[in-house]
Amino acid sequence: MKLSGMGVFLTMLYDDRFDIYRTDKKANEDSSTDIFYQETPKYVDVPGRLSFSSDDTGSDTAVDETPIKYNPKLFCAHDVDIRAGDYIVLRRYSDDGKLIHTYKGLAAQPSWYSTHQEISIRVDEEA
Repeated sequence: MKLSGMGVFLTMLYDDRFDIYRTDKKANEDSSTDIFYQETPKYVDVPGRLSFSSDDTGSDTAVDETPIKYNPKLFCAHDVDIRAGDYIVLRRYSDDGKLIHTYKGLAAQPSWYSTHQEISIRVDEEA
């Protein structure tokens, strides 16, 4: 069964928007290099959809901090240039267009399917 034509229907579900920040290298005077994330995103306002498969793995044993770690999946079209190690800032909106929440994390290697690509995002925050 050929599903590649169904990809156009999936794009109707992409109601989240995300920005992609890519790493860059800077040469130092001592011939070493520093790797840093670009200050401005490489791509802005890209349509996609974040999906959660389980709850976060926060720990109730930490006194000073409560870590929040989870790996939601980002679904997007084939033409999105996303790479492992990219820093993702994703905005989720309500039906009336109001910003609900912003998620930030690192992209894993994309998995490609005939209709879309899926990228695991490592979200690592503190509550």
